[in-house]
Amino acid sequence: MYNRRYLFEVGEREVARSQRLNLPLSVILFDLDHFKRINDTYGHLVGDRVLVHVARGVQRLLRSSDILARYGGEEFAILLPGLPLDRALTVAARIHTWMRSTPCKTDKHQVHVTGSFGVATLLPSMQTFSALLEVADDLLYRAKEHGRDRIETLALEDDTHAASE
Repeated sequence: MYNRRYLFEVGEREVARSQRLNLPLSVILFDLDHFKRINDTYGHLVGDRVLVHVARGVQRLLRSSDILARYGGEEFAILLPGLPLDRALTVAARIHTWMRSTPCKTDKHQVHVTGSFGVATLLPSMQTFSALLEVADDLLYRAKEHGRDRIETLALEDDTHAASE
């Protein structure tokens, strides 16, 4: 799995490419809901297994051109080159459904996990990858504020690339 540093390196290149070629670029930020509770209930080794379970499962749901990276503790980012917002939202929904229906099985436990998601696409007003991530991060926190285990996104009419595919 890629780390945050690599995500930013590739993200800046993809923003420049997207702007130069007028291609869509979307990002999904998500984290595992109440992950501290998993660590406190089952221990950090099980928590680590849950992170691996999620990372492997999500990676299987992505295209080879997508970049999955660990963004922070239990937070992940997915860079989706060439995908407009509506298709990025479809990817997020697929991941969300998989997470809810596929518990992490250990020798002693079945750990159910949910996630909160923020999905954003590059808009002309965004000049950097950090600006795109900031919007996705705001949307992720909106998902948490509205009860977790959900996806928040920009309105599709705000996606200038939605019809360009």
